[in-house]
Amino acid sequence: MITMRMAGAPSWQVRSGFDGPLTLALYVRDVAGLGRYASAEPDLPVLQPPVPAQPVQADLAEVVRQWQRWWPRMLAERSEDAAPFGPPYWPGLEDLPVLRALVEEHFEAFSGWSRQVQLAEQARARRGSLGLVHFVNGYERRLGRPVRPFRLDLREVPVEGRGGWVLSAGAVVVSSALLDDEASLMQFLQPVIDDLA
Repeated sequence: MITMRMAGAPSWQVRSGFDGPLTLALYVRDVAGLGRYASAEPDLPVLQPPVPAQPVQADLAEVVRQWQRWWPRMLAERSEDAAPFGPPYWPGLEDLPVLRALVEEHFEAFSGWSRQVQLAEQARARRGSLGLVHFVNGYERRLGRPVRPFRLDLREVPVEGRGGWVLSAGAVVVSSALLDDEASLMQFLQPVIDDLA
């Protein structure tokens, strides 16, 4: 998380980090092979590294319907507001029993896959947090005033390619590859910060 303060008061705040619950939703989509059946906004690419699809024992049409109800819930949930996700609690899946069973079935494999992804990303010693500070400070210089106080949540998911998706004025989903490419990240964030600052 990056926080800037002016004269002891918050000026702007950017929260960023790996979004485990959102990544789990994508993992379930990919492992169940739902991508070709489920329509979702935003329609994110497959996970990277890829997750091999496995046969689904449940009614596939019902799994697709329930996943399509779950996806918007996961997008709307802010990570710091989220209840702990995992056994025995599954927030957002209380009324989706078929999908919940699928999540439970694959949760252990997801946990191992997720740990490996996060370790690989930590080992790359990355992130342009300093670049983001300079980027916002550049706005202040161009505007000739401090930016208005704002908060931006950058929700990272390890999907294929360099991509970013605006969820709302204060929330975006970004691929891990986009976070690694400072110039492309700043290009994606410019209109978002234009609206906030």
